[in-house]
Amino acid sequence: MKNYLILLFLLTLTACATNVKGYKTTQQVEEQLMIMSGKEIMSVWGKPRYISNTAKGQKKWHYFDQPGDLSSGQCLVDLYVEKNIVIYVDVYSKGRNKLLYPLEPCQNLLNSLPSIIPVEEQ
Repeated sequence: MKNYLILLFLLTLTACATNVKGYKTTQQVEEQLMIMSGKEIMSVWGKPRYISNTAKGQKKWHYFDQPGDLSSGQCLVDLYVEKNIVIYVDVYSKGRNKLLYPLEPCQNLLNSLPSIIPVEEQ
């Protein structure tokens, strides 16, 4: 019985460690956004909350996601865009469940992105 409970706990833990699209780390989200154009990102996320200019002449797009109330955390995504090309991405996710599900506050934004296709190891 004890082994069964441990197995059930581990299965629950692994199920919670990712979101439905397969993203587990901020690096995976950043990599996905880097291969998308600014136009593609706006088509799935809409206009940024606000846009600022950088010293290098790029546009910095700010996206914000906060599922539920303040206690569920927050997600900030900054995209540096030049001529519709994403130059740099910074994803900040701060939530209650850092260990089990670090991207929980970004859930709404991540659900709009394409799924990660798992690469088979050789």
